[in-house]
Formats: sequence, C-alpha cells, structure tokens
Amino acid sequence: MKDLKYNVLIWFIIIFIPSIISIRFGTYNIQSGSNFEHVYNLTETAETIRRLEVDIIALQEVDNITIRHPIDQTTYIAQYNKKQPFQYFHFEKMRNFQNGGYGISILSKETSTKRLLTYHYNNTTAEQCTVQKEGDYCQGFILFEIPFKYQDNTNLSIYFGTTHLGIGLNGLQQLNEAKQIVQWMTDNIINVTTNPYIILMTGDYNSIPSDDSIKNVMLSLFNDLWTAEDICQKIIDPCNINGYTFDALNPSKRIDYIFILKSLNFPDQIKLNCKIQVVSTLSSDHRPVLLNFDLS
Repeated sequence: MKDLKYNVLIWFIIIFIPSIISIRFGTYNIQSGSNFEHVYNLTETAETIRRLEVDIIALQEVDNITIRHPIDQTTYIAQYNKKQPFQYFHFEKMRNFQNGGYGISILSKETSTKRLLTYHYNNTTAEQCTVQKEGDYCQGFILFEIPFKYQDNTNLSIYFGTTHLGIGLNGLQQLNEAKQIVQWMTDNIINVTTNPYIILMTGDYNSIPSDDSIKNVMLSLFNDLWTAEDICQKIIDPCNINGYTFDALNPSKRIDYIFILKSLNFPDQIKLNCKIQVVSTLSSDHRPVLLNFDLS
C-alpha cells in the first residue's frame, strides 16, 4: 500500500486569526434523503441538517442525479438554508447508480477551506467511476483541510474527512479499507506535514467498536471520541446511553464515528475542548453524530 495515490482537486485560501476556534462538526448517513420508513423526503433531510446547526458536516449515502432521485442532493442541502448556506461543498462518487452517482459529501460554512483531498480504495480512481457500468464500486474518502492562524501567528490545520466503508467478506472489506485509511494518513499527512495539525475522520464504517477494522486498525492511529472521555465530554441521551447510531427508530449498534488523530500535533499552550453527542431523529435510518470542537 505504499503507492496509494490521491488527487488535490480544489483550493480556497482565506486565512483568519482567531483567539478561540469554535467549530461544530457532524456526520450523517442520510439514506439518499429517505426517512426511517424508507420514504423519500429530501426537504426533511435538509431541514434536519439545518436544525443541527453545524459548521461542517459529512454525509454518506448521497445520490447525485440518479433515475430515482434526479437531483444533486449535495447542492440542494448546501443551499437549503438561505440565511446560512454551506459555502463550500463536494460530492465524491463511490458507485455508479441509475445513470448517476452514489457516494459521500462534505459541506462547509467555513470560509477558510483550503483544499480537498480524495482517495479511492485499492487505487481505483474517480475516472473509473464515470464508466456507466451499474454497480461499479470505488469506495474511498474525502478530506477537507481547514487552515488558520492562531493568535500568536501559529499556522495550524484541521483535516476533516469522511468515508463509507463497504460491507463484505465477513468484515474483511471493512478491515482492508480501514488499513488503507491509516496507511494513507501516515504517508500523506503525518510523515510530510510540518505545521501543527489535527485530523478528524468521520463516517459510516459498517463496523461496531469490537470489530477488527475499528479495534485493531482505526484505533491504532485514532481515538474514538465517543469513548475517549479524557479528551471529549459525552452529551448522553438517557434513551440511548451507548450512543448507538443505527437504526434510527430502535438503535442497537454504533457504526457511525468521529475519530481524532491520537497524536495532538499542536503547541502545548493550545487547549482542546470538545463535546460529542448522538442526536435522536427519524429523518434517516441512521442517527447523526455531532461534535462541538473548541481550541483556545
């Protein structure tokens, strides 16, 4: 896996100098705009996301101009809140589906988004996904880099990424794809980045915490913020004390995550505070996970 490739697709450079960084992140599998009863209602999905009041959100199971849903769902959701639209957003196709695309998105209100990185597992490419062969898969992840200058002019970056791992081979597909995440992060960020940075990796991993893909792979490099109580405070729903994210109506497993890189690569004087919660909603078959994230 040393030849993992990635594409730098886009650059936006706007730097701000705050004394406190406060960002509300989220991750949400939207089931292509269908609620827990599998009834399509993209407006309900967009309204739920508006009410989450996130600055940056990762979405999984997103349709892009398919036969069943002939609309760019990412753009619709990004522009739904006219008062506070998402300024930057990107859809990455993971599967050819019904003459369109099915995949993942990140939407950001942050004006400081610098660049977008993408990687498709097993060295597939986005171009391969344009071949109209129904069912072609090219799973992968996308990653936004958000740079800022701290009050002492320290350059820092927050990397925020998402993925949707496949299902197959009794967990071996998730295991293989998780290994590629760890390898790519090591080769392309950890081993080459000189400025202080934080990596937040989110998504639907189709794996519970005790599965090898999480326990032995993701947790080799990252902390699971739901269980890392020394790092992050949990806001617990009394009806869902374990933070289960699936299914939405009767949650019984936690398969949606927000991870943070174990090594906090920023100066000691910068303090990290965060709160994480799983939100109860029936607008999809998954529940969203939110993270209030402060650097001071």
